[in-house]
Amino acid sequence: MMWRCVLAVLLLCSSALSAAQDAQPCRITGYSYEILCGELLVPADPQQPQLGTIKVAWRKIAARARYPRPDPLIWIPDGIGGDATEYAPGLSATLTRVLNTRDLIWLDTRGSGASSPLQCAPPGPASISKRLERFSDARTLAACQQAILAAGGLAVYTPQRMAADHEQLRQQLGLKQVNVLAEGTGVEVAKAWVRLQPNVINKMVWESPLPADDPLAFQSSYSADALARLLTNCEQNLRCNTAYPTLNGRLEQILRQLPVSLTLPHPQTGHLDNVILDERMLASLLTSILRSTSLSSALPAALEQAANGHWLALLGLSSSLWSRDDTRFNHGLWLARQCQWLTQRQGAPSSVWGQWFHQHKVSSLQTNCAGLSPLPGSGLATVDLDDIPTLVLAARYSDATLADRARRHVVKVPGATQHVLSHGCARDVIYRFMAADGMPEKASLDAECLLRIKAPAPGQVSAPLQALPAAKEVGP
Repeated sequence: MMWRCVLAVLLLCSSALSAAQDAQPCRITGYSYEILCGELLVPADPQQPQLGTIKVAWRKIAARARYPRPDPLIWIPDGIGGDATEYAPGLSATLTRVLNTRDLIWLDTRGSGASSPLQCAPPGPASISKRLERFSDARTLAACQQAILAAGGLAVYTPQRMAADHEQLRQQLGLKQVNVLAEGTGVEVAKAWVRLQPNVINKMVWESPLPADDPLAFQSSYSADALARLLTNCEQNLRCNTAYPTLNGRLEQILRQLPVSLTLPHPQTGHLDNVILDERMLASLLTSILRSTSLSSALPAALEQAANGHWLALLGLSSSLWSRDDTRFNHGLWLARQCQWLTQRQGAPSSVWGQWFHQHKVSSLQTNCAGLSPLPGSGLATVDLDDIPTLVLAARYSDATLADRARRHVVKVPGATQHVLSHGCARDVIYRFMAADGMPEKASLDAECLLRIKAPAPGQVSAPLQALPAAKEVGP
């Protein structure tokens, strides 16, 4: 038995040494200093051994201290389909104080970045239709479905497989314990990692987590609640109610006009583009706007103009959230993860608008996911996480069921719909949580600065909305 233990330690050290030797100094766009880059070969899916292994890339920004803490911070980003390394420089600026003493490590999630990416959409500027409905083009949808099937199906891209990738990285780097910063859908991966290896995570920070049981119903409920809150606030706000006294009726008026055929200037290229706007596309457009407090405050003006047959303002609000054309996005990974949510669907919201959002989201996914075999439920909602000190930064677009527990502090930010980390003092709250020994007292986090962030009043019209150029619009 003793020799077996010695052999296990030697193998672990050999694996960590191999990983360190294979890593090379490299540079990433937007970061001024060299970092460390390496790769792992991980099983595509243990249940399908014929698929072999896939390459997963990892990155490390070293701590500034000569002798950093032995438990680094592992970042599990949100942004299904996005390239984590592309957003890492911004995160490193947010975590400056944490990086004084701890390394920051992350994976390019399998299916994205440098980790066997599922890039199945043609490069170049996307049309307005593709921006509003990602798979409105049948050829792009077919290419992404084939890419997922060729890679092994939806089972290759589950949170459980992504958690196993992180655990293999931990072992190969010889890390005894780690801390985790998980954003949005990355919280699912963190939970799966806890279930896989419950004793290796020292502390966790969750930013804007989604509920694991039925994210589709939650997102639809959120959109409906945000819309209802906007209508109510406008009615109670003198300035907004004076300008838009029949805002609720305007929405019904807009729906009666759909579908509508439009010729509009593309917000990014300026060229005229044809688009047929239907209810499904409108639901997607409104969902994206309602996730932003600043944009939703200008929504009453855009809805008023759309009800009168002028759609450019509504498109302008949505387009302000579009990524740059040169941003790398892996449509196949986004589709694979969204299709898994269909399996977790349990019901629908009770409100009229909630059912409307839910109906169009589910209908869109059922079309996009046709031919991709569904997966059984993950059961992540039953994982017991009470033994791990956890800080939850909960935006309005977060799991509303989260509550304080003995080893969980929940800070609800009323004026943020997502991306709490982008608010200045969040970095200091995270630093104080990470720097404390064990589970700190909630008062010691000094998170009042986040609680004071408020949403702007409805009815405000932003400068970009006022400055939109005229467009040729063709009725139904």
